[in-house]
Amino acid sequence: MLRSKKGLSPLIAAVLLIVVVVGIGAVVTGMIRGMVTENKATIDSKSDEMVCSRDVVIGVLNVNSNPQICMGTDYVYAILENTGSATIDDFQLKVFGTTGIHTNESVNDTVNFAPGSSLEFNATFASVGAVQQVKIIPKLKKSGESGYNYCADTGITYESLEDCPI
Repeated sequence: MLRSKKGLSPLIAAVLLIVVVVGIGAVVTGMIRGMVTENKATIDSKSDEMVCSRDVVIGVLNVNSNPQICMGTDYVYAILENTGSATIDDFQLKVFGTTGIHTNESVNDTVNFAPGSSLEFNATFASVGAVQQVKIIPKLKKSGESGYNYCADTGITYESLEDCPI
């Protein structure tokens, strides 16, 4: 009987050692999995930002050195060109005036403004007094998520627009 008790202690010690090692491994695996998931989201976000700064280039079409952009009392009209290498999904229009700011979140009825193509842009805005500045900001769909990335650095800003001919 005494011998069986002595033989049992090393067996219990080995089982406890295995349980402790497996437990520590599970905790470490859980921590690493959490960090990898968190970092993947950050990498996706930074990747979208790099696409904006590297691949999104828009401009206003020039005909005989005249930019094809003008403004009415409550709208902005322009012919835009996508000279970058990314497909643009939508635009945001910001109008800054003497009495307020108007933001039009979605102004593109055409899906997929492809590289090398042109787009007739006609967006309305609410009264903001005398218009001081207009910004047209491209938007790209976020990769793997819903929502958009705003490419504000590659947008177009005009501070004085001619009136559109009637």
